[in-house]
Order: sequence, then C-alpha cells, then structure tokens
Amino acid sequence: MRLSRAVRPEKKIWFITETPTPQRSPSFNELAVYFPTAKFLYIKDDDGGRAWGEIEIHHDSIFWNRLKKSEKIVLIWELLTLTRKDTVASFGYRGAPRIAALFGSRLTRTRAIVRSDTNQLMVESLPLTLRLLKRLILRLIVPVHAEAWVIGSQNERFWRVEGRLKAITQIPYEVPILPGNILANDLKSRESNPERMTILFVGRLIEIKRVADLIMAFSRLVEPEYENWKLEIVGDGPLRQSLEAQSVPDSRVNFRGALNYKELGSVMACSDILVLPSSYESWGLVVNEALGYGLYVITTDVVASAQDLLDESTGTLFKVGDIEQLTKALKTASSWTLRAPQHPRTRTAELMFGALRDQ
Repeated sequence: MRLSRAVRPEKKIWFITETPTPQRSPSFNELAVYFPTAKFLYIKDDDGGRAWGEIEIHHDSIFWNRLKKSEKIVLIWELLTLTRKDTVASFGYRGAPRIAALFGSRLTRTRAIVRSDTNQLMVESLPLTLRLLKRLILRLIVPVHAEAWVIGSQNERFWRVEGRLKAITQIPYEVPILPGNILANDLKSRESNPERMTILFVGRLIEIKRVADLIMAFSRLVEPEYENWKLEIVGDGPLRQSLEAQSVPDSRVNFRGALNYKELGSVMACSDILVLPSSYESWGLVVNEALGYGLYVITTDVVASAQDLLDESTGTLFKVGDIEQLTKALKTASSWTLRAPQHPRTRTAELMFGALRDQ
C-alpha cells in the first residue's frame, strides 16, 4: 500500500530528531513527499561513531550544529511560537530545539508527538529518588496533551507511567533496509550447519554490553561438536584490549573491529546466532537487523526489542550475568538451523502518515 497523495495538509509539521540514520532517513524522505510544508531538523549531522556511512537525504534539512548563534536564536523563537495549525513530532525530548518545541506546544496547545526508545524496565531499575527526579523533568518538558508514537510494550509502559500520556499509537521499528544496504524482502531462507555455527556480537565494547559474559559462556563449549564453531565480535571500545586478552586461549574467537554499516551486512549473512548480553538496552535495533537476516537471537531479559520480537523459534532470553543460562542457550540454538529472514510487516512511513492524517 502506498501513501495517498490525496491528503496534503497545508499546516507545517516539524520533525525533530538526533541524527540521520539508515532506518529513519528513508521514512523522512517519503514523508517529505506527502507533507511538502514539513520541516526536518537534525540536532547533529554525525553518526556518533556508528560508521553508518553515507545516508541519502532527499528532504530539506536543517542541522542545528551547523547554525550560527543568531540563527539558533531565531529557530528557537519559531519553535516557541508555533500556531494551533502546526504539529511538532519530536524524536526524543532532550536538547534545546526539542525542549523549545515541546514547551511551545504546551504554551499554544499545538499538537505534539513524542517518540523515543526508552525502556521502562531500565527506568524501574533506577534508585527511587533518581527515577522521581527524571519523571519530574520529563513531565516538565513533555506536555500532558502530547501523543506518543511507541515502538513496543516497554516503551508504551514508559510513556503511560512516567510521562502520564494517554494518546498512544503503536508505530514499531521496521528495518526495510538492512546492514549492507540490502532490502529485507530480497533475502531468502538458508540452512545452517549445526557443527559450524557462527555466533555474532555487534556493538560497542563497553561495560554495559557485557561481552566478557559471552566470551566466558562460549569458552565453555568444549565438547567435540563445538570445535568448529566461531565467535565473531564486531565493534570497538575501551574494553577491547582486555576482552582480546580474555579470549587468547580460544582460537575460535575473532575480533573484527568496528565495521561500516555496508560491511556489516556480509558478516550477518554468514552468521547463525546473534547474542546481545547487555545489562542495558533502550531497544536494541540490532535484534531487528539480525532477524532480518534470519539469525537466531539470544539476549538478556532487559532488552526491550527481544521481549516483543522473539518467539521460541527465533530466539530466547537469559538473565543478565547468568553465564550458565547463556551457555545453555548457545547449545540449544544449534537445534534451530533454518535461517528464515523476518520481513517487515508494515511500513514505518505509512504508519506515521496515517497517524498524522487522522487529525
């Protein structure tokens, strides 16, 4: 289903987000066609070291970090003085432009939409005083009349409980363009060899990713049927040296370093299992990407995306830091040899278009 060109509201819509991404920018490209008066504001133009490579932007964009001080002041004033005919869609709620737009919406009762990937499980793990302080700041920034475009169950809980919002629309993350610039619908099923499974980790090598847990669990696979298994670790960070030292006794472990988004696709296409042993993940988009390639996914029980996307045939969860559970999950994964790519069920731009058109 294509978006209808019959509905082209003349009101101005502001889309405010952090940075261009391979997933969001294509949706913005499409929305720009159907909302010609829309404005797209990016807080910054770099990818935060994620090595996404060149991203095609086919919509008029404003980059906050490129503006002169005087231009920033004018823009902030424009966001503070939105009219009742306007709409602001704020992807996130931090930073001067987003705060100004949401505060302006509070003053003028402009339609406001917020979208984030905040995981309520993580919020509830905070000390009570800190959680209450964060809740107070959130409610001061985001007006109670705002709508939330939520990506999953834990994100919905966040906006209902912490943001006390009532207007909720489910617009899940979909990944039509996978790492490697591959269209998800183009991938076909394949079979894995249970004696030659490749386990993959993708992410920053930092404490909260708990890559050491994965290396430890993998090192316990000492039976003959696992001697030809491999562990591919993609990413870089301050813990790389210590993690490499930890894995020295096991020649099956390979550190690939940080890869460009285009290069990552070929690694996923040759892998069988993705493991995300993190102690903190707001969402975990790599789970969507891995499922797009048909990988079996193993994550901790705090990864929000896994709770919504996985079933018995596509993955499993284990308790954060439980090496024994992770080792068992790795062994069990060898029973699932069919790599059946999970194709997108909806189109994000279409869902956003529908939500914007409804009012």
